[in-house]
Amino acid sequence: MNEDSLIRKVSDAINSIHFCDFERGQLIFRGQTNSKWDILPSLFRESIEFRQATLFEAVTMGQLFFEDKSPYVHSYDPLNQLIVAQHFGVPTRLIDWTYDILVGLFFACYDPKNENLNENGRLTLVEKSIFNNFNSNSIDLGEYNRPLSPQKIEQYSQRLEIDNIYVVEPLIRNPRLRVQDGCFTFFPWKFHSDDNELLTFNKYIREQRKHIDEYNKKNEEKQDYIFVASKEIDKNFKKSILEELDIVYGISAKSLFIDSDYSKETEAYFQELRNHAKKKSIELA
Repeated sequence: MNEDSLIRKVSDAINSIHFCDFERGQLIFRGQTNSKWDILPSLFRESIEFRQATLFEAVTMGQLFFEDKSPYVHSYDPLNQLIVAQHFGVPTRLIDWTYDILVGLFFACYDPKNENLNENGRLTLVEKSIFNNFNSNSIDLGEYNRPLSPQKIEQYSQRLEIDNIYVVEPLIRNPRLRVQDGCFTFFPWKFHSDDNELLTFNKYIREQRKHIDEYNKKNEEKQDYIFVASKEIDKNFKKSILEELDIVYGISAKSLFIDSDYSKETEAYFQELRNHAKKKSIELA
C-alpha cells in the first residue's frame, strides 16, 4: 500500500474522484471502518451457510407478513419489508450505499464502539449503471397493497428471487435514508447456482471482469470494464476527518441518524424479530 495515497482529510477524498468523468448520481459510495472487510450483505455475515441464510430470511418475512405489516410501510411489497427491516438492524440481502461521497467518507471513519481504531478505513465507489434497477414503482406493483393471502405466497416469494445484483431506489424514503442520500444493492444468494458460498461484492466484480475478458477475446466489439475504485483512510486521521465533516460540512452522527420515540419503539420490535429469526434459522438448519 502506498502511504501517500491514503485519505487524511476531506479534500483528499474529493480530489480522488476528480479524474472520474461522471456526473452526480452516476456513482455510488460506501464507507467501511475496516479496509480488510469484504463488501457483503449483513445477512451473509450473520449466516455463513446458505441454508441458514435462506431460513433466516424466510422466518423474518413470514413473521412480518403473518403477524403484522412493518411500521413505516404502507405496502405489503416484500422488498419494502426488507428495506424497513434493514433500516432497523435486521440482517438482509441489502447493502447500503450513498450518492454523497462525504456521507460515504463519514461511514469509513465512524466507529462509535472503537472496534477498528487500529485499522484503516475504506471508501469504495462504483458506477451505478453496472447494476440493473429493481422495480419499486408502487403503480406497477398494486397487487402488493393488499394483505398477504395463502394463494399469493408463491407470488410474494418470487418477488425476492433474483439472479443478479440490482440497485434499489425506494420511492418512499424514511427520513434517515433521505438525509443520507441513500440507495441499496440487492444481492442474489449466489453468483452461480452450483456455488457453495454466498455471494460477495468482490466475487461479483471478479466474475464480471472474467466474463468481459472472455467476451473481448472472442468479439471485435469490446465491452467496457466495470468501474470500481477504492481508497483507504488513514486510521490516525479518522477522528480529525469526522471533526472536519461536522464543522465544515454539517455531516455528523446527529445529522445523519434521525431518531424519534416512535423509531426507538420500532427498533425494539425489530431487535426482537432479529433474535427470533436467528434462533429459528439455527434450529431448522
